[in-house]
Amino acid sequence: MKHFYPLCAAERLQDHKILEYNRPQEVNICVCMTIRAGVDFGLLKHCIQMEYARQESLRIRFTARDEHGKVFQYFASYDPRDIRLVDFREKRRRKSTQRWRNGPVNLLSRWIHR
Repeated sequence: MKHFYPLCAAERLQDHKILEYNRPQEVNICVCMTIRAGVDFGLLKHCIQMEYARQESLRIRFTARDEHGKVFQYFASYDPRDIRLVDFREKRRRKSTQRWRNGPVNLLSRWIHR
């Protein structure tokens, strides 16, 4: 049985922005990691999957709005999904890297007056 929890204050602020702009894409959390050392990516992937299994907070999901317009959150059960490795050092990926890096700025530029 799933237990549903109300949004915390920070989540309610983000939800308010979604309602205000009617665009969930406006709420974006970007995470990037740059490592300048030898890395065993198989081991790193395994460790991330172990944390995903152990930490419920990494598996938070949100419900659709109810009849009162409220959104709730719940913890999804563990789903052993694959983690994709993207190597940005390859020249053939340079165009896609540029698109990923500049994408959000282009989306937000119409909202930001410079």
